[in-house]
Amino acid sequence: MLAGSAYWQVDRAKRKEFDGLMDEKKAREKQAAWIKELEARDEEDKEMREAMRRRKERGGKGIVGELKDADTRAQVQKAVDEAKAVAEKAAKVVADKTGKEGNQVEGIASVAPEDGKGRGILQSVQDLIWKKK
Repeated sequence: MLAGSAYWQVDRAKRKEFDGLMDEKKAREKQAAWIKELEARDEEDKEMREAMRRRKERGGKGIVGELKDADTRAQVQKAVDEAKAVAEKAAKVVADKTGKEGNQVEGIASVAPEDGKGRGILQSVQDLIWKKK
């Protein structure tokens, strides 16, 4: 019994030493990963500061800010016109498929319903989901 006790005591001491070394190794790896992450963040910060410096040199305007107001308005108007054209095409397709006008088709929510209530988009979507009229 004494020999077994002495043997296991030595074994536990070795195991404890091994566990300590493994914990130390994990701590070093964790610290290295943390330092690597800090370096990556520092690099990102430097890039962002450089981009801000370049933007400031250009007069503080972004890509949209560099366009003239008239150009920007023209682009916005063009996008609105394109969206209206797409909406009209969709209404025509619905009318062709169902034989009804787009805002009268069941299941399609309309922003301006026939009953004259001024509903918003949220209410229209809720009506569509819950099948309310």
